[in-house]
Amino acid sequence: MQNGCQHHVNNTSTAPDMRQVHPTDQSSSHVPKECMQCREIETPDVKRDSPLHTPNNVSGKRRGRPKGSKSIAERPPPGCKYHPSHSCGSVNFQLLVIQPGHFVIQSLAKQASTFLRCGGGLAVVGAHGMIARITLEDPQKNARALLGAYNIVSFSGLLGGTESREFSIALSGASLQAHAGIVYGDFQPLGRAIVVQVISYFNPPLMM
Repeated sequence: MQNGCQHHVNNTSTAPDMRQVHPTDQSSSHVPKECMQCREIETPDVKRDSPLHTPNNVSGKRRGRPKGSKSIAERPPPGCKYHPSHSCGSVNFQLLVIQPGHFVIQSLAKQASTFLRCGGGLAVVGAHGMIARITLEDPQKNARALLGAYNIVSFSGLLGGTESREFSIALSGASLQAHAGIVYGDFQPLGRAIVVQVISYFNPPLMM
């Protein structure tokens, strides 16, 4: 009798252990039904097949160039810029600024092409600036090259009609030695820009 009672007592003591709830079932039982349904609902904005949902695009940003952007190469600065000082009828006095890296006479010829088409021209009456390399000719057509830093003292010439494009220039060196002659070829500014004083006209000037 005692053994039977003890067996009955053991069965009754282990019965509550068999009715214990599984931990996973216990956690899910405390979660409201609405929250369980929300876990299975996908957001309508982001689909699983969209590129934003892929693991590679974690940040959610689109690759590539944004819309409307264009790669436009920057244009180099022009060789000459007009700075009108004053005008009187068909004759204008102007200043041409020629930046380093541009040829002086070539830049003047480009600016004079507009006046040449209208029957006018461009007369150079002066300039100031520095140059490093130039070739000069004397009246006997003897050429000599000058290398170094030279300051422009005077610069004159005419671009118009059938006139020959000869430019005369006077320079002073570091030792105050003067050089003058007709420009052979072309030359460029040294360091800073060269400012050329010109007179543009649309009708040939009257020769006195």
